[in-house]
Amino acid sequence: MEGTSKTAFTPSKTMDREQFVASAASLAKKLNLSTPVKTEKVTFKDEASISSTYLADIQYMAQRGIVASGATENFNPKQPVTRAQAATILNRMLNGAGLATPKHTATEAKAETAVKEDVKKADTAAEKDASKVSKDAKKDVAKADKAAKADAKKVEKDVKGNKNAAVAQKTEPTRTVRPVRRSTLKST
Repeated sequence: MEGTSKTAFTPSKTMDREQFVASAASLAKKLNLSTPVKTEKVTFKDEASISSTYLADIQYMAQRGIVASGATENFNPKQPVTRAQAATILNRMLNGAGLATPKHTATEAKAETAVKEDVKKADTAAEKDASKVSKDAKKDVAKADKAAKADAKKVEKDVKGNKNAAVAQKTEPTRTVRPVRRSTLKST
């Protein structure tokens, strides 16, 4: 895509219909759109007012049915392109027309088949590894459960022993002495 001159691009400038269709034609050619081409030549009543720079691209798009003349049969090349018109053209290019799919060679087809087989093998191996990990995990959980129960029994014995020791040691209760406020003392 080129700018409005050799040194300016002017992205905020409104595009007219012929400029937009030429840009869209450039995109369509790069995407290699596979659209049916009309056998009859598509003409517009105002074809003389279309710039010669854009005429080939506009005819390219019209032959493929991406650009239509509308009810008036005029292209109106100098009118600003509206959002609706731009969206319609892009929609026809990408959805209605469809993209050409590249043809696979025999070597590419074999490679694709080999990749699919490798993926299946990898999936099978992953499932086997998962079942092995599951068995190992169950064993580890059982060991951890046993250790936790043994630790709980030890703690229980220690708590009982500490209760008995506390009962055996009788301590006298301590008294807390609170300080007296000076304001409550009587002065003599």
